[in-house]
Amino acid sequence: MNHDPDGESHSKPLAGLRILDLVSGPARYTTRLLADLGADVIAVGDDRDDIADGVRQHNKRLGRAEDLTRLAANADVVITDRSEDRLCADGLVETTLRRARPQLIWVRISEFGTSGRRSEWSGSPGVHFAQSGALARSGLPEKRTPLIPPAYIVDVTVAVHCLWTVLLALVATARSGVGQTIQFAVSDAMIHALDPPFGIKGSVLGAQNMSATIGRPDAAGLYPVFRVADGWVRLCILSPGQWRSMFGWLGEPAEFADERFGRGDVRLAAAARLYPLIAAHLASMTRSEAIAAGQSRGVPIVGVDSLAAAASSEAMAESGVILTVVDGDGRCHREVQSMFVIDGERVRSSEPKSGLDWRSAASLLDQLGPWSPGSSPLQGLRVLDLGVIVAGAEAGRLLADHGADVIKIESRDHLDGSRLATLATGMSASFARGHRNKRSLGLDLRSDHGKEIFRRLAEVSDVVLSNFKPGTLESLGIDHPALSACNEEIVTVESSAFGESPAFRGFFGYGPLVRAVSGLTHQWRYPDLEEGFGDGLTVFPDHLAGRLSASIALALVLRRRRTGRGGDAKTAQIDIIMNAAAEAIAELDRPQGLGDAPRGVFAAAGDPDQDQWIYLEVDGDASFRALCESMARPDLADDRRFASASRRVEHRAELEEIVKVWTAGLVAETMAAALQRAGVKAAPVVHEVNLPDDPVLVARSAFTMLAQPHYPEGLCVHGAEVEFTNLGMPLRHPAPLLAEHTREVVADVLGMADDEIDALVKDRVLFVHEAPES
Repeated sequence: MNHDPDGESHSKPLAGLRILDLVSGPARYTTRLLADLGADVIAVGDDRDDIADGVRQHNKRLGRAEDLTRLAANADVVITDRSEDRLCADGLVETTLRRARPQLIWVRISEFGTSGRRSEWSGSPGVHFAQSGALARSGLPEKRTPLIPPAYIVDVTVAVHCLWTVLLALVATARSGVGQTIQFAVSDAMIHALDPPFGIKGSVLGAQNMSATIGRPDAAGLYPVFRVADGWVRLCILSPGQWRSMFGWLGEPAEFADERFGRGDVRLAAAARLYPLIAAHLASMTRSEAIAAGQSRGVPIVGVDSLAAAASSEAMAESGVILTVVDGDGRCHREVQSMFVIDGERVRSSEPKSGLDWRSAASLLDQLGPWSPGSSPLQGLRVLDLGVIVAGAEAGRLLADHGADVIKIESRDHLDGSRLATLATGMSASFARGHRNKRSLGLDLRSDHGKEIFRRLAEVSDVVLSNFKPGTLESLGIDHPALSACNEEIVTVESSAFGESPAFRGFFGYGPLVRAVSGLTHQWRYPDLEEGFGDGLTVFPDHLAGRLSASIALALVLRRRRTGRGGDAKTAQIDIIMNAAAEAIAELDRPQGLGDAPRGVFAAAGDPDQDQWIYLEVDGDASFRALCESMARPDLADDRRFASASRRVEHRAELEEIVKVWTAGLVAETMAAALQRAGVKAAPVVHEVNLPDDPVLVARSAFTMLAQPHYPEGLCVHGAEVEFTNLGMPLRHPAPLLAEHTREVVADVLGMADDEIDALVKDRVLFVHEAPES
């Protein structure tokens, strides 16, 4: 094991990694995350002033175009969204650079990939929401148009997915000595990382064993929002115990006394009777009264805040994710800090600095030293997975997919919320998709002997993952300080909903509550409908939280390889949303442009039961003229009412009526392809259930089948998430039944004898799998 020559055991994880940043626009957030983790990112653009602006450039250095070839020759990673012609004109030929540096990782970011029938399409947030399947499930039932979510969700999804991609490539390259060429498509990132249609679902949907479907169920009923005297509150009642608390708060109405109402699907079916009762109960309370009363009883309830209110809240200031900064003119503004808290310190945000060359020290890849390769990039990495529900499942699943031995620690007495969704067979499709490739160890962490066994496991493991309330691991005696006393190389990554802000201490941590508190729910709504909150079906940002945990776990493993010491990282879902909205927060006090028109979702021809829509947007006069030509209405381009973007916005309603009549007679997919060829950004509103049959995704092996016991035909799951040149498909071993591998794990890892295991099972310190009663 190599050690940090300067003895800086708490240095940033990616210190010394040389990244040449040749991206523009939203893609710059990807390289910002790498810079936050300590990579030396040098951004080179056409215009120095252009690349110096915006929070996406913080913690980077700004290079000069005339130094481009010299920088590229010494880079470990090149990340670019430039065309091949442009790169060649700049003197950057990947094959030439790779001959001089075989370890080079070359990441090419494009909207729809470089092959396939959509490779020439132009993208935008609306286009990607539509094409990924996310838009088809956003909003209220089919009687309303699908609801376009806030655009910044696309940027953070792409950034976190690309971060995971680069970290995985770094580990693979460090082990093999062979670099990677990565074709990274924004469209694929949206499918695999935002709300994976064939991944683990939230507790409510998972409980119904739902697969991807066509249409939008009544999302408002999943995590309902209720009016109170001075605003709105959201409830997120998942467990039977939480329902019992709500039932008591309502005065124990006899109509809902049956124990069956402890199940989410039963309550949802009775929403027409139950929700008016809850609404009447809350109507006269203020937000603070309702939240205090509910939380004190154990009812998961929070307020629904605007983005401005969230950004200005004491809770965000306490957590350190938003700082009030005074500029040179004495004006105060809000500045969003990094989402990473490493070794107890939040990474700070700083303005980009000038820099013409790499630091003189050896690069990170050169410092890592010999590392035996494996058949999978993470082979030999042992992970103790304490994660639960979606975010917890996703972190361990990503590591297990690429060869890590991920041991899911669980207890029969305190089931993972996603285990509550299992069927009589003991395995739901949702759970299987979120826990494939793992082993299950039944262990009682509330007993002293169980904690001792966990610490023994930690002595011979590499990573511990969890996503409990802050302080939970400390109360169990298995937090990072306790585990590092047993194993100084241990890496711990804790993910939570609200982080360590005192304002949320003790609150239940679920994604729908985080979205409400952060301002996202308030933005994700129909503007003309008072109760039109449309984020009920999304699991955002749970999947991103899991992906972020897996990424930083690998970053800390790389640092450990260099320094010989482990580390601790903490992330919070609310920090993910605040970082995603960083530019929107910075612009809260600035006048906003009016945009252009028409832009939105329009009904298309086809069977009404198939919910057919197209998304299209005009962006400038040339785009509008192209739309007019496509509609065979060239006269509109010369109409004075529509002569400029501001005039088109003024007459938006008239334009939308014209477009609505035109789209109603055409097939969405055909129409979108024609508009893209003409120069108009457009996409059919794709339903998730149809994604596995898409020829472009089939060619990329984006989906595959998992042979899972109790599912004779197998389960459709996510396959290759990115196109790598030197990385195989994810592994496809079935998900474990509860405590299925207990004997195997403690025997193989700890060397326990059969009689010792039997005694621990008898004392309920260990649990072994028990087949459900027929």
